[in-house]
Amino acid sequence: MEERSLSGVVRLEMDSRLDWVAVALGVVLAAIHIYLGVTTDQSPFVVIGAGFLLGVAFFMTQYWRPVLYVLGVVYTLVLGFIWLLSGMQYRTIGLVTGALSTAFLLLISYLFAREGKLV
Repeated sequence: MEERSLSGVVRLEMDSRLDWVAVALGVVLAAIHIYLGVTTDQSPFVVIGAGFLLGVAFFMTQYWRPVLYVLGVVYTLVLGFIWLLSGMQYRTIGLVTGALSTAFLLLISYLFAREGKLV
């Protein structure tokens, strides 16, 4: 029976420092949303944070990278629109999260273009 290893799946070595910055931004965004969910007793924030953590977990694999970039862009944009349309609840933390989300969005868009050799 063949023994399988996770070494071909899990990529603890990232291609560049920008990959680590993307991971860090994803974890910070997850932490902010989970914190909001716990302190305000609003479970959708926890689910949003879990979505960011799931994205980071998939990012650590060698699979679905281009698809993951596109999903990350859509996910981040949708969250921004929901925040704007819902009356910008938690304005101060929302603006900080928005700035981090914008940096995250620009970075993963660049990583997507780099992966497809568009830049």
